[in-house]
Amino acid sequence: MNPYRLFNFAQRTECVFDKCVVMDFSKNRLSISEAKEIDIVHFLADLGYEPSKIRNNDYWYCSPLRDEKTPSFKVDRRLNLWYDHGLGKGGNLVDFAILYHGCTVSELLQNLSGNLSFKSPLFSSLLPGSKSRTR
Repeated sequence: MNPYRLFNFAQRTECVFDKCVVMDFSKNRLSISEAKEIDIVHFLADLGYEPSKIRNNDYWYCSPLRDEKTPSFKVDRRLNLWYDHGLGKGGNLVDFAILYHGCTVSELLQNLSGNLSFKSPLFSSLLPGSKSRTR
């Protein structure tokens, strides 16, 4: 089950580590704070990325932001934050999704509210110095 995909457009309940949050979508748009609470691990799984290794709360991936063979993209699931050691960048889900999809905050919030589909990056341009993305 996808925790951020909408099944009931009026509200959604998301539970991560015994913390449940009911998000009200009656206003038809997520707030930034609601978007930041979406589990990054589930978000990445929906994009087709699975962790290469898991150690306690740390989930290691080959970076979805660039081409690499050795996992250097870490998600701290307890804090719900990510860090790409190769890029030297990190942050919350909003920061990641904006980089990944090449969109604005407004476009991201609209999409996460169920109005569009973010299955793949919006733009073919990649981050400087990166090669093609593999899934």
